[in-house]
Amino acid sequence: MPVSTIEKAQRSAAPVAGWAHFLSFALVVYVNFAIHDRLIVPDNPHETARNILAREQLYRIGIAGDLLYCVGIIVLVAALYVILRPVNRGLALLPHFCVSSGS
Repeated sequence: MPVSTIEKAQRSAAPVAGWAHFLSFALVVYVNFAIHDRLIVPDNPHETARNILAREQLYRIGIAGDLLYCVGIIVLVAALYVILRPVNRGLALLPHFCVSSGS
């Protein structure tokens, strides 16, 4: 099996993938445990609605955090594609199918 050299694009994409993964994970943990847990009352939609109305700014920050998480995942998947494409194109496309299927 021939050993190929690492392309410049792969070297650039590797830290992007690492930081995107780290920041996305940290962001989703913060949003879920620090924001959503303050707003959502299990099995009580009326109290949840009251919490959202009372803390509208916190709710908006939570939505912004969720959107930033989605952007981070898109950056991560794109970086993984760049890293894995020279190895195996099918393997490189696997994260794209997982993200698009909702897994």
